[in-house]
Amino acid sequence: MHRYDRSWRACRWLRRSGAPDDAWHGARGRLTVASLRTAIADIARCHVRICGPVAMAAATQALLGELEIPPSRIACEAFGGTSPTTDEPLDTNDYPLRFLPSGTTCVARGTQTVLDAALRSGVTFDQGCLAGVCGRCRIRLVEGEVATGCEAGLSAADKKAGYVLACQTKPRGTVVLADE
Repeated sequence: MHRYDRSWRACRWLRRSGAPDDAWHGARGRLTVASLRTAIADIARCHVRICGPVAMAAATQALLGELEIPPSRIACEAFGGTSPTTDEPLDTNDYPLRFLPSGTTCVARGTQTVLDAALRSGVTFDQGCLAGVCGRCRIRLVEGEVATGCEAGLSAADKKAGYVLACQTKPRGTVVLADE
């Protein structure tokens, strides 16, 4: 680990309820754009690794987006829960999915994510957190209607270009997706 000391910098933050721990002398409270800029002056040029609960990781990614840090310089590992849920009614219909450029097809129940249906049908996918935070299962929606959950793993540019997260996307009709 000592060989990484010069190239890796860490920003550790503590936010917890209850009485303060006298042994902790680092920063406390919620992360903000201002606190990140103060803690790491050149953060816009850094590669960032986030590790923590799903909600914290999603909130931190949103802050990094405000700092205009490209998603290619953000690695995220989230744990300890599921992504936020919606009040969407239960959809038990079956919908055809087609993946480009392979042309592979499968059927997804409306309660299934694109990722679940694809894996069940033998379509390979890069995947990570399964909570919409890491962005590894990003795929472009070419055609069709979908319902999406957490989109923290997508940048504004990704969304504008039509990308969705397979782990958070459920079909609402015939869907065509492109893995580019």
